[in-house]
Amino acid sequence: MKTKTGYKFYLDIETITPVSIGTGESLSPLADYWIWGNCANKLDYKKFEKVLDENPEYIPVYLNGVKNHINKAKNDFLYGFIKNTLKDDPRNYISETISVTGNGNATELKTCIKEKEKLIIPASTIKGAIKSAMLYYWLMKDEHDEIMTEILDDLELLYDSTDNKSKRESEKERKIVEKITDLLDQFLEKMSKNKRMNFSLLKIEDAYFENEFPIWIYTLRQPLKYKKHKEKQEEIPIFLEAIPTGSKSSFHIELENNQTSFNTNPNLSEYFKDNGISNLIKHINRYSKDNLRYEKECVKRKNELNGYLNELSSLEKTINQSSENVAFIPLGFGKTNFYQSIGLALWNWINRFRKEDGDDCLNYAFESYLRLFKIGKAIDNEWQNQIPTTRTLTIINQQPLGWVKLTIK
Repeated sequence: MKTKTGYKFYLDIETITPVSIGTGESLSPLADYWIWGNCANKLDYKKFEKVLDENPEYIPVYLNGVKNHINKAKNDFLYGFIKNTLKDDPRNYISETISVTGNGNATELKTCIKEKEKLIIPASTIKGAIKSAMLYYWLMKDEHDEIMTEILDDLELLYDSTDNKSKRESEKERKIVEKITDLLDQFLEKMSKNKRMNFSLLKIEDAYFENEFPIWIYTLRQPLKYKKHKEKQEEIPIFLEAIPTGSKSSFHIELENNQTSFNTNPNLSEYFKDNGISNLIKHINRYSKDNLRYEKECVKRKNELNGYLNELSSLEKTINQSSENVAFIPLGFGKTNFYQSIGLALWNWINRFRKEDGDDCLNYAFESYLRLFKIGKAIDNEWQNQIPTTRTLTIINQQPLGWVKLTIK
């Protein structure tokens, strides 16, 4: 829709898998909730504290109980303390009951963003994902053939076989980082010295899920190792608060394009017009499908992740069969290091230039990129090439997190 300052487009958003956008805070099964059946019961803090204030002899009992249960199953710790120590009915201490998806031992729960108790996907989260899709589309244009070839050639020649990095290698690293940074700066350039950065002209509204309630969901951080690595990795349980699958909301995207801030950067000009939203939908879907193809390459060697592979194939099929006004994109917690445009673009350019290495997603140039930007870690001076080494998936069906469907109204 044309406005006085540019264009505004309205979209519906629906969660296709659970979406968790963390607050950085957590809740403990030793102090905040207990699990009973398929539900979590949040503690009524005021009532609990009032009873402890009136009966201070229970405080050391509670503290000792917490200490003794640190390395034990904690699902019913608070339930047992209330029933057996306070001699009261635990149902009298419930402030809220929340459904739990999956089964497991209670751990620290990572909470998701809410505003006045309403679940939301913040505008900054949506904008970040959309910017990545825009940047990825730009990086994959044929006009970047020469610069991408240079970067990949430089990366392939970057490291020698010695453990100690030479001064020559340090200088090479600096030049490659500078080359990549300069390339990205072309996309993010200012329109002129007196005008604003391009992405300040892209305005997005928060998506509020008015009538939805959070779920608590058990996930596992699954190890991802390739055949050449024999060592065993343990699965790590992660308990998350999330917006449930099938939740719906809406938001708008505004592209400001008036006389005082006119967009002269050709990298973004195709989005600042009547059919700009259609172009954006196509570019988001390309970005997501290429991400899914990369993920399938990563996990197809890992038999224990067949459920995840099936989920990826199903998502890819859904995107391929969707109408031209629908897009799919991942948001929030659970994305890997490669749901980012520069890494994905380098991997795809490797396959474009070196088709004979197309089945090997650990091409040496790509490994050098990972090492250069410290994606992953070194252990005992040996670089861990297969980065990232884990995926966070739901216990049920190994479903990925964060996928949403966007539909133009």
